[in-house]
Amino acid sequence: MKQYIFSAFFLVLLFCTASIKTVNETPDLSHTNNSNHLQDTARPVQNEIQPPLNLSVSDWVGHTFIVLKKQSPFNQYGYELYTCKDLDSCKNEVDTSYEHPTHRIRCDKLNGHILQVITSEPLGTEYLLTFKDLQTGLMIYGKTHKQCIKEIVFTGDTTYARMRWLNKSVFSRKGVISTVQNGQNGFGSLKVNIQDSLKVVDIAVGTTPLPVNPIWLVVQVKDSRQGFIPVRASWTNTMSDKIKSTEAWTDDIMESDPTSVYSWDSTIWELINNHRIVKDMTKEQILLSWGEPLNRLQKQYNGVQAECWEYGGQNLFFSEEKLLGIENK
Repeated sequence: MKQYIFSAFFLVLLFCTASIKTVNETPDLSHTNNSNHLQDTARPVQNEIQPPLNLSVSDWVGHTFIVLKKQSPFNQYGYELYTCKDLDSCKNEVDTSYEHPTHRIRCDKLNGHILQVITSEPLGTEYLLTFKDLQTGLMIYGKTHKQCIKEIVFTGDTTYARMRWLNKSVFSRKGVISTVQNGQNGFGSLKVNIQDSLKVVDIAVGTTPLPVNPIWLVVQVKDSRQGFIPVRASWTNTMSDKIKSTEAWTDDIMESDPTSVYSWDSTIWELINNHRIVKDMTKEQILLSWGEPLNRLQKQYNGVQAECWEYGGQNLFFSEEKLLGIENK
């Protein structure tokens, strides 16, 4: 009998300190030996919704962004958004009722506000942005890091998320959803099967600095319990080294029932849902079970050159599409 390989790899989407509200507010919130079981039979999924708007920073002018709620341990530092174009080098007198001595704007003065981009000026590989606070009329300034400002979310993403997912079903690719604990003083997680249908009952904006995905899909499981899955609705305002060629949400959710996309038997689904792998599993099955590897490269395995996927504790070697062997680090 093949031995189960247990993975230390289990992602927990749990870096939030806010309860769930609507998007208009910032949240407070014995293995088979039958090779037929191991074949990938993915079928294309038709989707009539247009792709999202992926904007580079130079194209932000005229567009609006929502200021995310900052998690309470970080409130004392304010936002990395400033009252002066010189940012933290500003020599203007500090208005302590609105800003910190560093000229960072106080969280209670900006949380949830809508900012419109007035100018986007290249600054080396980054951009200096001028915003207008549509609530107060004040001008606000910020500089990108890797062409991203982590404390805001594109309002177009919230609109797109509602159009694409509200009142529809999604499936957690990582087999977990985040939950608000009793008393709303902390967060937990709820394990679900990847093939469990989750109804999206609301769309919320998240918190900063974590999670890095700013759109929260508020989902309901079969027993009526609710949680949320942080996603990205587009690559707009994403760190430049994190942008992929796929849609921005594909690492976090599936939009079609996996059991209708893949003709795998219950043994394979049990392995995947328990984040286990065995020899002869396909690449697609391993991606659902363990997620994306840290690296993909070519290495020697048993005297032959093979494709290698590197994870934290193991290297996986493939012969074409199937798992050839596992090597512990």
